[in-house]
Amino acid sequence: MYLKNFFKARISAYFFVLIAAAASLPAISNEAAAKDEKTIALYCSQAKDSKPLADLLAQDGTDVKILEPAELEEIDKIDASLLVIGPETVFPPQARIALDKYLSGPNSLVLLSPGAFDYSRKSVQPVQIADFAKKTWSLIKPDDSELKDIDKIQQLNIKTCGNEDAVWLITPDLAMGDIFVDIPLSRYHNRHRTVLNFQARGDYEVDILTLKIIDNNGDEWYRFVELGRDWRDYTVSVFDFMPQKSRKAAAPLDPSNLKSLQIGLDVSNLWRDKPGSFALGPVYLGRASRFENVASSDLRKWKIPLEQASAQYPQWVVSPFLDAVKFDDAARVEPALGQNIYNGQCDFSYTGLHEIPPYLRNDKSTTSLGTDKGLYETLHNSNIRRIPILNAVDNNGRIMGPAAEIRVHIEGPRKRAGFGLFGIEGADYSADSVMGKILKQTCDFLLYKPKIRKITLFTSEFDQDPENLLCQVSLDNPLNSQVKGSLSLIAGGNQINVSREIEIGPDQTQECVLELGEIGRDFPLLDFDWKVTVKTDRGVDILEDRVSIEKSLIKVGKNMLDLRTTHRDKRISNHFFIDLYGARAMLQLGKYLQQNKDALQRNQDVLGDTRPQDFIRAAEELSDMICSVQDPDGSIPLGYSEMRKIRWVADNGSVALGLAQMALEFEPELAERCMRAAKNYVDWRHTFYISPEKSKMLQEKFGKDKWTRPGNYGFGYMTSNWDTKEQWHERKREERGPDYVLGICIGVMGALDVLEDCPYYHDIAVRDTKHFIDGDYSTASYFQAEGIFWMYYTLKDQGLKDAIKERLETSFLPSVINGKKYQWFSHGSRGSLLWLTLAYYYNFMDDTPAVRASLLKAIWEHCSDSLGMSMDSVAQRFSHSSHGNSVSASKYAGSCSSIWLMEMLEPGSTLLEGFPVE
Repeated sequence: MYLKNFFKARISAYFFVLIAAAASLPAISNEAAAKDEKTIALYCSQAKDSKPLADLLAQDGTDVKILEPAELEEIDKIDASLLVIGPETVFPPQARIALDKYLSGPNSLVLLSPGAFDYSRKSVQPVQIADFAKKTWSLIKPDDSELKDIDKIQQLNIKTCGNEDAVWLITPDLAMGDIFVDIPLSRYHNRHRTVLNFQARGDYEVDILTLKIIDNNGDEWYRFVELGRDWRDYTVSVFDFMPQKSRKAAAPLDPSNLKSLQIGLDVSNLWRDKPGSFALGPVYLGRASRFENVASSDLRKWKIPLEQASAQYPQWVVSPFLDAVKFDDAARVEPALGQNIYNGQCDFSYTGLHEIPPYLRNDKSTTSLGTDKGLYETLHNSNIRRIPILNAVDNNGRIMGPAAEIRVHIEGPRKRAGFGLFGIEGADYSADSVMGKILKQTCDFLLYKPKIRKITLFTSEFDQDPENLLCQVSLDNPLNSQVKGSLSLIAGGNQINVSREIEIGPDQTQECVLELGEIGRDFPLLDFDWKVTVKTDRGVDILEDRVSIEKSLIKVGKNMLDLRTTHRDKRISNHFFIDLYGARAMLQLGKYLQQNKDALQRNQDVLGDTRPQDFIRAAEELSDMICSVQDPDGSIPLGYSEMRKIRWVADNGSVALGLAQMALEFEPELAERCMRAAKNYVDWRHTFYISPEKSKMLQEKFGKDKWTRPGNYGFGYMTSNWDTKEQWHERKREERGPDYVLGICIGVMGALDVLEDCPYYHDIAVRDTKHFIDGDYSTASYFQAEGIFWMYYTLKDQGLKDAIKERLETSFLPSVINGKKYQWFSHGSRGSLLWLTLAYYYNFMDDTPAVRASLLKAIWEHCSDSLGMSMDSVAQRFSHSSHGNSVSASKYAGSCSSIWLMEMLEPGSTLLEGFPVE
């Protein structure tokens, strides 16, 4: 009851604010209104819906054109700024290319039919084309004839869940190459058999199955499906297969011209540093129950694999409800808080509610280790602003997800296009109905309202007034005339309150910068509201949110828990040296919630069924797993390059530091294992120390360069020459190493110096720190900055502490306090770790306006769920963390961001418990 009254109070208050704001706006001239008149195109497959919807949309004199199916094939040539697709309407599939051009206009789309682009079909009268009890197929695999039996690809005969004959193919190393089942089609193909049916399953490492058709001309056509670890049924049209780019003709695949079908593993789509397997049941080819010659909307998900195969990608596929969840039970819809489309009463129950899908999943990536720019570019080019209009609410008042929302495309091929999505079956859109009013106001918003596209926080360069925070607001004027008005931003309980006048040209976007000024010491960095408002004579648009580090940490923690379920050994990603940051954050988050009952209670809506102990147990299990795989010599697997047994001294140092830091808070048995692992690592690390004697030897062999500098450490175990890239046939020690190896692995020495109170560790810690300082090493990188801070934290020598602080001020601060935007996405999202050392600096060294400005911009952008580049938005787009951009996403919406946010929430929690910073 409290929540219900609270929502009503918020809605009523917001409604009156909007009325007051509207009353203060200048009147619209008749001339301007006439100039800005737009046309709406309407298509309904149900004739009964066309007239009522047309009457509703034309209430204010807007011109409405009712289209026939044939006209949709030229929708890109029709003078209409908005297309409305009516309820229970299937969009003609042959008009999708024209629709794509139309939306690139840019124009907008309102979709009242969740199934408008659902072209799924069933197979009719199928014939079996692959029987795994008989030899109706052949195996294409790498040549493993000279390998030992244990290293060969295995082929096992098994049964599907329906007790049909199947084959299970297992490779000990995915890097060996592709594996395909080859099925001849010449006996079975004809122009009417266009649908494939089969059962398949994958495993933890194999989540993409590649389908390839070779036609009688020798051309290759590609299609991909998602694999789970259980048997699934698959239905795939041959018209879903995309040709290679080298094939100039645009004609679809001819089903009467098929030579063979190959189903299997294309390792370019997988994390190759693992064993892997897949199983395939009988394969059938049949007729289509409907949409015989139509490509499905599922193709929209496979851009990167298709490009990897040099195949064409159908950019023209439009399917906003792809993979939408339909709620099984009746649910109510209520106005979403914080939107300015409809703020009246709306409390209806529907049995046909679809949740508006989150951002399109972008986890079907192919880059082996993640890239510096890949994730940012993917997010930037597909960035959208989401404006929930109605939420689906269950009987307990829990919000299940948006049932209607507006999307504004910020970048990409549909830049400036707007989508109004309604996932409500059976809604009444008559002129006097609530849903009719919501629809009309949605159309008006898309057509006539100058709007906010996005906001971006940034500071000036370090030597150019960096204490002042700035906000770049991207605005869009869809009108045919210039608009004038005001832009304002309020944040932190009115501590920030700035505004400026604006003018936006006709049908243009404009970037406006608001100077937020110096951030005061009492600004509530951990929990604050913010609101950006644009007012013009055509209305008000508001983008607002509430930042809560507590809630964001819980969401990120839950994301890491989910990611662990996609890995066999329950790691967070394939980068152990990063996973340990996430483990450290989850351990402290679980303890924080256990010790702060108020925090636990006020975050129940976000926690759901997750308990504080779940976060603690995840940290324990991850730490225990890594200890269990440590090599006898003290080196630690990296989570990547495992098959080649590469071991980096630098990355192992990050792992050892994490284990040592958490050991202090684990139960005795696990604590002892973690400490033993950290100490064994230090012993192995020491064997790579470049003493003066070793340096002389290396210089005699390789020449004098920075990699042979005495006082540094060697790379570790490698399978290639780091300098020449020459591949070795066996793993070797690389005794040389650049300066950064020391900076990355130095922190664990400070931790062991404190925890063990042993001269051996203390002497190494002092020696390495003096060498770092005397060598004028940079702290501009995230690992080096964190590592040298640990020496400031743990050593007692005041001279060294002063030198470290000076080095951080002159080298580190300019690297994180600067004019760069979205810097946290750099280096595969490891850039977010810069803010870990900045949090340490803020908490324990100096709280300056410039430091606060940099922290605030990062907190604001990371934790504002309404922003398309926030942690929550990114987490929605990546369901695993095994390869490519998904690894980078797991760092940003997981390990690398969670640890510094935890340090902001609880200063000192990511350091050594009970050991204060002096």
